[in-house]
Amino acid sequence: QTQNIHLLSGVQSTPQIPHSTDRIHSVELPLSDTTTSMESETKFVADCTNSIQIPPGSTGSALPCTVLTLSKGGQSLWKDQLPGTSCSAIAASKSWLVVGTSDGCVQIYGTSPSLGWASASAFRSHPPFVFGRPIVALYLRECSFSRSSGAQNERSTELLVVTSDGKFAVYLLEPNMKVQYKGSVMPAMTHMLLSADLETDLYLPKLARIQMTETNRLLLLLSLEPASQTENGRRVANHAPSLGAGGSLQGFVYDLSSELWMRVADSRFVLSDFYNVLPSSSLKVASASKKSLDPPGGELSKMDDSVRMGANSSTLRRSRRGRSILGSSSDAYTQTVTTTTGAHYDDYNDVASRSHCEDRMACALALGSAAEFEYWFSMYVKTLAITGNETMLRMVVDMLMAKTSGVGDSSATTGTSTTNSTTASCWWLSESPLVLKFDRVKLIRNVIIPEMSKNRSLQRVTNEISIEVNALTPEQ
Repeated sequence: QTQNIHLLSGVQSTPQIPHSTDRIHSVELPLSDTTTSMESETKFVADCTNSIQIPPGSTGSALPCTVLTLSKGGQSLWKDQLPGTSCSAIAASKSWLVVGTSDGCVQIYGTSPSLGWASASAFRSHPPFVFGRPIVALYLRECSFSRSSGAQNERSTELLVVTSDGKFAVYLLEPNMKVQYKGSVMPAMTHMLLSADLETDLYLPKLARIQMTETNRLLLLLSLEPASQTENGRRVANHAPSLGAGGSLQGFVYDLSSELWMRVADSRFVLSDFYNVLPSSSLKVASASKKSLDPPGGELSKMDDSVRMGANSSTLRRSRRGRSILGSSSDAYTQTVTTTTGAHYDDYNDVASRSHCEDRMACALALGSAAEFEYWFSMYVKTLAITGNETMLRMVVDMLMAKTSGVGDSSATTGTSTTNSTTASCWWLSESPLVLKFDRVKLIRNVIIPEMSKNRSLQRVTNEISIEVNALTPEQ
């Protein structure tokens, strides 16, 4: 017994994500496609109620107990009991209901294969799976997969489980529960904590949201608030809290190939002229084909919108006197400097804007978002053209024209082809004629040259690039 107590005390010394202690956990049950219109208008809800009680039929003392209830339109129709524990997370899909408990178990329930949750019934489909730490978050996503190449896709459900020690795993529930991949959210949490201006590091950021997307990516949103101060036992809010350059909200995406988190959204670019012009429902994007497109509205812009409020607590604060390179587009092009060294761009704050565009382009490529890459590529070229940065513009053109000094020539000599999926993040080394879905030459012709032509100081290099492009392919 003494050894057991020592073991548990040692485990608790490691960082822990607090699990939910709410009394009631609820989730709306999604109905199957065969549900009638009358049933679809009725809400089916699963509730887990935590309490300390003596279970019916027991003569022992009171203990923690969870009661799981399925209700239709507020009327309870089915009930189950989990004695000796408390519910800390709950999730549901059209076929499954999953309950996570404070003692580190996951209980999975199935339902009618024909009626779905419209039957208002469930059954324990699996033995309790033991994770050894309190369950912090659960997420279910219906997906399709193929058992072999060329085989017809089959429907299944993925389950994401996060425990209080920061570990996560994604499982395929059908036909048998099988792990897909696993990792930990602790690197992202400690990164956010290490970059914050805090006097203490005794607590971790909050796990605001973690979920799988339709494109099979794992998104993580973390929240960090400054510790409150107390005076005479009363809580006093901090004045002008600062949480470092990243702000109080930061978004991450898990990369399966490297098994590392990628930071894709935070407040480090508040000094950029484009920070308040992020792709959203209020914007229209002009594409390389000169047609008006709907806003990208992809994963990257959604993450940007999610963390935008965190900029209020960022250490970075843009000066109200700071000049914007986009202040007046006509004036900016005529008043731009003619040097190509970048030494006199500070007044226009183009370094932050240029870095912001490069970061967004890299993240859009990593997420495979063509529309968002197009948007930020256009903003990137606009920044370089307004500031007259001839050196960088020439480098971008060379990358698009695949002038890699022989780095990528091996694929041409060996006869192997370089696909978009494997070279998207290193597109400048690829000899593929496309970047995502965009033709390289058309990007030069329809985006770069029109922007450069607006700056008279770039007239010579613009003419040179136009001649090179016209020599490659006839103008379309």
